[in-house]
Amino acid sequence: MSFYAIIGWSGAIIYLVAYALLSTNKLRSDKPTYHLLNVIGAIALVVNGIPNDDFPTIFLNAIWGVIALFATYKTYSKSS
Repeated sequence: MSFYAIIGWSGAIIYLVAYALLSTNKLRSDKPTYHLLNVIGAIALVVNGIPNDDFPTIFLNAIWGVIALFATYKTYSKSS
């Protein structure tokens, strides 16, 4: 398995773990941890998409990551 494939699979697993934890009330969407996991997952999937020229994946995850960064900022600023 290539380095990029490992990064991509890691990102996908991080997304799934974040969603599972949110769905089982182990994480809350008003806390930064959920959004940070989404940022990390997005970055990993963008990194995976670049060498494969997978532009839809790059686009989707770049936007998802920006939204998650904004949400992280909002949750940090609300909790401070």
